[in-house]
Amino acid sequence: MKEFRVQIIHLAGKDGYEKARSAHEAVGIRGCVKAFEMNMKMAFDAADIAVSRSGASSLAEIAATGKPSILVPYPFATDDHQLYNAKYLADNNAALLLMDKNLNVESLVENVKLLLTDEAKRREMSSSCARLFMPDSAGKMAHIIYDMCHKKDR
Repeated sequence: MKEFRVQIIHLAGKDGYEKARSAHEAVGIRGCVKAFEMNMKMAFDAADIAVSRSGASSLAEIAATGKPSILVPYPFATDDHQLYNAKYLADNNAALLLMDKNLNVESLVENVKLLLTDEAKRREMSSSCARLFMPDSAGKMAHIIYDMCHKKDR
């Protein structure tokens, strides 16, 4: 079996930082564990793949960078919106979906290996991300709302 040499950038959040750092240290995983990253472009540029929850901001960053990803929706998100977000990308071949209840070392390693060993799959996912990404979506929505409001007045 091929041995993988990976570099991990683990953004754990303020509340999860110490637990993540300790877990990496306990099992001997060399990586960069941070509470927060100010330069997400740099982090994404350094990555071949992303493993992420599936909140709207995270998915916008993933789509904007075209990063192949493994999405693990937060199971306690309001109205299960993270599942729907992740499912949309997965259904459009832009990400792999891994449910939190199925997340363990084996399932994560299996999915990471799948993406690291299948360059064609990574390219396909990147291309799909590019098709889904909508630059200036906030501006476009503002124009639509503005137009709708002005049409109503007529």
